[in-house]
Amino acid sequence: MGLLDSHKAKKAVATIINAASASSADALQAAATLKKIGPGALQHVIDALIEQSNTEVFENLLEYFLSSKTLPLYLDALAHDDREIVPSIKKALSTSSKFDTGLLIDALERADIRKEYLASILKAQGKNISQKRLLEVLGSGSSGIRQT
Repeated sequence: MGLLDSHKAKKAVATIINAASASSADALQAAATLKKIGPGALQHVIDALIEQSNTEVFENLLEYFLSSKTLPLYLDALAHDDREIVPSIKKALSTSSKFDTGLLIDALERADIRKEYLASILKAQGKNISQKRLLEVLGSGSSGIRQT
């Protein structure tokens, strides 16, 4: 994302945070601006969740930007274990069908993500997960999956 888009994204995020309500004209216009900028604005959206203001707008944007390509940013947000951010990230990952859910199984190998977060997401995505692959990964007992 270029410098100009980064500035626009920061300005749009600030507008949403300071909007009187999630349905205000300013908030809706700012969300449209972020969508126009594209996935490059995603990190700004994730960071804005800390503010706990007009969260529903940011959660809608999380759903909008979610794809197999952007999934690593969502997983990194889970790894930061921030109590303001994690619930919204878990909600997006638990309800969306816009990404390869098999990538969540791969995330079990990451030692920096709490396994209970991934377990709740995998449970919610149960119909979209290859049970055979999940059992293979869990059965392998790799060190990233084992909890000490």
